[in-house]
Amino acid sequence: MDLKKFLEEFVKLKKEEFSYIDKVLELVQNKTLDEVEKLNVYRELERYKSKLQLLVNKNNSLIRKDPYYGRKGIDEYIINFSVLEYTYVIDDENLSLLGIDKNYNYKLTAYELFNYQYNNKRNNIDILLKEQPLFEKPIYIRAYHKEPNFIVYDFEELECKYYSILYDYIDYTDYCETVDIDKTDDFEKDKIIIYCGKNTDIKYAKKIFKNEMMDEKNKSVDDCVKNTIEKISKLDNVKNPKYKKELFLKKIKILYESVKGSYIDSELLYEGNFIKLINETYKLPNDKIVKKEKVIKNDGKDSVVIIARANSQYIVTLQNRIKDTLIAEFPAGYIEKDEDILQAAKRELEEETSYTSDDLQIIDEVYTSCGIDNSKTYIVVADGCHKIDKKYNIGTELVTYALCNHDEIQYLIDNNIMNASLSKLAYYNYRYGQYKNNVLYLKK
Repeated sequence: MDLKKFLEEFVKLKKEEFSYIDKVLELVQNKTLDEVEKLNVYRELERYKSKLQLLVNKNNSLIRKDPYYGRKGIDEYIINFSVLEYTYVIDDENLSLLGIDKNYNYKLTAYELFNYQYNNKRNNIDILLKEQPLFEKPIYIRAYHKEPNFIVYDFEELECKYYSILYDYIDYTDYCETVDIDKTDDFEKDKIIIYCGKNTDIKYAKKIFKNEMMDEKNKSVDDCVKNTIEKISKLDNVKNPKYKKELFLKKIKILYESVKGSYIDSELLYEGNFIKLINETYKLPNDKIVKKEKVIKNDGKDSVVIIARANSQYIVTLQNRIKDTLIAEFPAGYIEKDEDILQAAKRELEEETSYTSDDLQIIDEVYTSCGIDNSKTYIVVADGCHKIDKKYNIGTELVTYALCNHDEIQYLIDNNIMNASLSKLAYYNYRYGQYKNNVLYLKK
């Protein structure tokens, strides 16, 4: 499309709109419209608005290339036509609101057309319906807030004032009413207020209401308001972080059901002093029978690994593990039968280091190696550790310890000295993890 054709299209569409407006103005002089008729007028005006804006947006590059767009001809009109044929449109009350000058011409310069935004945000609905308003009460969308939306400080009076924010539903700019929080009830009592949900942005609430206004299934403004409130509620639920997590978990569970199969039985292959080896048999959803070898350590007991801190330093244990390999770890051990997790953590800490603590907290739990081991390890933080005199004899283990600051721990990790997977995991979880109940444990 060239510039000339675009301008012709724009003028044609604008004249169609003026013709429609003229007919509506004549109609309301002689008839009281019902709510469906008024809504249809609103919808038709919105359609013209959208068509005109879309046409301009698609052809902005043509306008920019026009010589009149440059500074030299910035006041020259590239659209200029008379509206004298529209008897009701040229009423003096309507002229300026419809963008018509006192000589009954509709004009736009290239610059104005390039920066075109439909000039009347209320879509001329107030002009057309005059004494037959579309809305019996003003409609506002109120942004969610549990606390006041924002605070304005009056330093002269040394007090702060709280304000509520309410957006006019039709105004698509950032315009809003700001109301003293103490006066909100008075402000709202003669208006229809659509409340945003906690997780619903104001722009989505506006869009929902606009779509409802355009939906011809709605036969009244009350229908539009009611459906908007319902959809905001649903949207607020969908955008709720808790709902998203539940939805995600449901998705994962459905996927798991497609592969998990069913347990049949197990067979003991080997039994030693500390380790058993078993074969577990499963039937998969595709009817395939599979066997999985599993290692059972210390009768399948769960274990703990302890991030222990004394005077802002970490307690690190050293013991013989793999031939002559130097491996540094955090204190760890098994949970005995009928023993509480935190009791086990405290006991293991005392046995391996002669330090104790009454400030212990579970921050995570993991399967040690879920492909071959069914046991679980709990990560425990022990703060405020202090030395005790008691010495422990812990059988086959000979353990010593060191106190390390953060930089030294990082050195041990970077140089593959703290190379035990559970110690690394526990440390990273402690330093950088977000723990249960979404409470971030204090990083010291």
